[in-house]
Amino acid sequence: MVCPPCKNSRATVGVLGGMGPAATVIFFNELVQRTTATRDQEHLKVLILNDPTIPDRTAFLLGDGESPIPQLVAGVKSLEEQGADMIVIPCNTAHFFLANLRAAVQIPILDIVQETIESLKKKSSENKKVGLLSTAATAELDLYGPALTKEGFSVRLPDATHQGKINEAIRLIKSSYDLDSGRKLQEETLQHLRNQGVGSAILGCTELGLVEIESPLPLIDSLKTLAESTVKLATHWPAEDNEKKRKSS
Repeated sequence: MVCPPCKNSRATVGVLGGMGPAATVIFFNELVQRTTATRDQEHLKVLILNDPTIPDRTAFLLGDGESPIPQLVAGVKSLEEQGADMIVIPCNTAHFFLANLRAAVQIPILDIVQETIESLKKKSSENKKVGLLSTAATAELDLYGPALTKEGFSVRLPDATHQGKINEAIRLIKSSYDLDSGRKLQEETLQHLRNQGVGSAILGCTELGLVEIESPLPLIDSLKTLAESTVKLATHWPAEDNEKKRKSS
């Protein structure tokens, strides 16, 4: 995340969004709010490709849907062609395909999982049991587990009943922007995790971070974490990288 000592420039940020659209809106707002600027010209240049037609990532991963990989790959290629220096994807489940996407472009793509865990490391207590609120695919296929284990944490998932509540919360927020119902279902699940001895929790679906909740646990919001990391990297971008890009174009 930290560039070597150099003259800094500003990166053009490419955002592959639409998964879902509301999360993309909030993510862009987070970028604006987290950027230190006194005038328009000091904000980041951001290219947003909001493509809600990308097939459902969870359905595909659980064996009941069309592959999203072709459209995801087309999306990151499009952002690169339009001049993005770096790419971010405000969708956790899409990161199951991160290797495919990184192989398709020559510019860096931030990893929401790794950035979220780095934030967790800075804020965690002695209790290394971490709860995860996420889509069913992110939970069942263990997107966060290996990276958490590597850093000395252990992931705790909701039981089937409470995972069902989180699935419903995500559906309600995506389909009808029903934040009140989403809030209640999240709070119930977080209390369930706290009762299981969890010390903190990750909001591992970007829709979940759209709701202001009263949490019984410290929360790491993957959406806000990705925004914070994006601003840090984009505002400390090596000027040499932009110069190389101009010469090669």
